[in-house]
Amino acid sequence: MRAPVGDKPSLLSHDDLEGLFHELGHALHVSLTRAPYATLSGYNVEWDYVETPSQALEEWAWQPQVLDAISSLYTDPRQKLPVELRTRMIEARDMDAGMTYSRMLMISSEDMLFHTSHGPVNVTSISDAMYEDLMGIRPITGGHEPATIGHFMGGYDAGYYSYLWSKVYALNVYARFERDGLTNTTTGRDFRHWILEPGNMQDGDVLLRGFLGKEPGMDVFYERLHITLPVK
Repeated sequence: MRAPVGDKPSLLSHDDLEGLFHELGHALHVSLTRAPYATLSGYNVEWDYVETPSQALEEWAWQPQVLDAISSLYTDPRQKLPVELRTRMIEARDMDAGMTYSRMLMISSEDMLFHTSHGPVNVTSISDAMYEDLMGIRPITGGHEPATIGHFMGGYDAGYYSYLWSKVYALNVYARFERDGLTNTTTGRDFRHWILEPGNMQDGDVLLRGFLGKEPGMDVFYERLHITLPVK
């Protein structure tokens, strides 16, 4: 988000918008909780469930009908995001996706190694070696990449892999909305009842099965990555 300049207000980039939807998921998880205990309310849940509502809501930021509804030219709200630009933006969503998921694999792996090593740990050396091995390029000299990852010090403790595992759950949640309709009120009520309200009064896998009506699967995640598995 850029600061306002003269008469031009501060405006959201699409990256900001996706972040806004993400954080809205956390906000809804906290504000709609019905758990009777603060320590079990909202997103005080298993680490592989914390990011489920937030990553599910990110998907709305990429849907044409949503972008049409919320975008406008600030000087003339009647002018929406041009269809051609919107289409190109959505088509470019997965640019460098391989790098993105390779980095998540790298961060998850180094996080686990940091917390399972014995004695003094040189986090920069470990990170640099793993970066080159998994990303295929050399890290920036003097970058100290682990110092840029707030989640390492935010309680994840050898559990950063859960962020990506939550993505699998999130895409399962979104798949039901995609099937039923993005603004389907019945599905929305079920989302509130099963995913947002209980907090940690029930395990996340129980809540997911309640919302989905089945076990969450990996298929939607592979589809999101454009990976086609061989038919057995």
